[in-house]
Amino acid sequence: MPEERGVGVLHLFAGNAGSILGVFFPPDVPRLMAPCWKILASVDTPLFVHAYGKIVFANEAAVQALARGGEGELLGKSPLKLFLPEDRPLFFRALMEPGRAFLLRTADSYGGEPFFLRTRPLDEDGTGFFVTSLIPVREEERAGDVLLDIPSRQEFLRTLDRLLRHNVPPFAVVLVDIDRFKVYNDAFGPEVGDELLRAARDLFRKLVAGNGLVARMAGDEYGLIFFLPSEDPGAQNELLARLAEIARGGYDPFVVEGRTYHLTFSVGVAVYPDDGRSVEELLRAAEGALVRAKERGRGKVVRHAPQGKDVLVRQLVLEMDLWGALERGELVLYYQPLYDVLRGKLVGVEALLRWRHPEMGLISPAEFLPQAEDTGLIVPIGEWVLREALRQLVAWERETGEVLRAYVNVSAIQFDDPDFVRRVAAIVAQSGVEPNRLELELTESVLMRDIEASVERLKELKAMGIRVAVDDFGTGYSSLSYLRRLPIDAVKIDRSFVWEVKDEKDTGTIATAVIYLAHALGLEVVAEGVETEWQKEFLASNSLQIMQGYYFGKPLPAEEFATAYLRKAT
Repeated sequence: MPEERGVGVLHLFAGNAGSILGVFFPPDVPRLMAPCWKILASVDTPLFVHAYGKIVFANEAAVQALARGGEGELLGKSPLKLFLPEDRPLFFRALMEPGRAFLLRTADSYGGEPFFLRTRPLDEDGTGFFVTSLIPVREEERAGDVLLDIPSRQEFLRTLDRLLRHNVPPFAVVLVDIDRFKVYNDAFGPEVGDELLRAARDLFRKLVAGNGLVARMAGDEYGLIFFLPSEDPGAQNELLARLAEIARGGYDPFVVEGRTYHLTFSVGVAVYPDDGRSVEELLRAAEGALVRAKERGRGKVVRHAPQGKDVLVRQLVLEMDLWGALERGELVLYYQPLYDVLRGKLVGVEALLRWRHPEMGLISPAEFLPQAEDTGLIVPIGEWVLREALRQLVAWERETGEVLRAYVNVSAIQFDDPDFVRRVAAIVAQSGVEPNRLELELTESVLMRDIEASVERLKELKAMGIRVAVDDFGTGYSSLSYLRRLPIDAVKIDRSFVWEVKDEKDTGTIATAVIYLAHALGLEVVAEGVETEWQKEFLASNSLQIMQGYYFGKPLPAEEFATAYLRKAT
């Protein structure tokens, strides 16, 4: 006899096998899962349990929210069918990133409503059961701003309040102002101003990409809720880096009525729960950070800190000390190995900048590079990085006989410098290193800022034999037609695509597609962020040859790197 557990029904079969709605499991699984049903049935939030592609349980709240004709419309069905086809990839991402919230819309046959969705394994025993919860986005929150067809400030605050009451995973509250919007609006008219507001809305929607919400707070100010994949500070740093790139204008410029607009943004960021646990606290923190971003000038991103004054003082001290850091010998390079996995050979190093501050210790580039770019110091610092990396290649070759390639990052400000190509050529010539042993890495957004100028600069570099790679490939805003025009040699697929390949259960669909796309363009492919044996084997099976990441080795100072990788044991 079936045993009732709330709305869902658990079918227990005699003998050595259990089946739930026709899906068969090992003998103990139904018995182990049975105690969960009563607990889940009592939860007010809509949720359902699915296993091996079928919904096997739905609580009363889920039936009321999704199934007009009763539980029969849910049980035994694929959870994918609940959602619009274009949103179904987000459901797979929710499976790969347990606990992270995504915004999905249900199919018309299941109500046609938007929900914040989270998915977690039902237990830790690997039984294959997952529980998915849904937080409704209410009607008043979808009416929103008439001009931009997105939620208004009030709807934004109500959504924020409901998320906090449901104790969701960490997320960022981001406030964004368009720099000098009034100037554009007054000069070119309100019609152009409205189109620029819509273009900015679309840019932020693309940034959020189902991981949160975009709202219009007032005038040219937007509010974003961005769900973070984990509490790891690295997740926050990655978001801040993406925001910083957009704030500085690192995206395809807006085109309105045949005119191109390169807008910058001021951005304030607060993170739940670090910066507040209520709507008022989070909003106050984000607004304070936005004020400080505006004080620093256009195109700036500021993350709130509980001791804002101390943080501001630290930033100012770093900026002042940075002026002499290069002359005092405080800047150092760390080197991370790149391996050719098919040949089992070390083939290169990525040169990564660090600052050994005499009082504050080792400082991450994420903390001081924005100051370097604001002050223009990034140009001499970038030249030093290039010169030092090539000098080190020569020193290692003389000592060990190893012939390696140096991978060096180039910022937007460096690349836009009219003398950039000439300076690179002079440094390479002085080093004595063959030009093809240098690979410059630039992001898609840097290259797409001015496609015609980028093509000309890249042609000059290529004529000298210097290699160029597109860094963080797949995360930028370029179109395939533009990418094909660029005279580049390689692409580095972003670590986020590598991280989606966790184990043998993951298909790595996005990573595979990016690799095939790059190969179709005739480009060498490099994967960064490789951390496990399975990731390495998966990428190699897809004809990806060059890899880097903590699986192969972490960044090390030059002497430690030589000891670990170059000097033969005696």
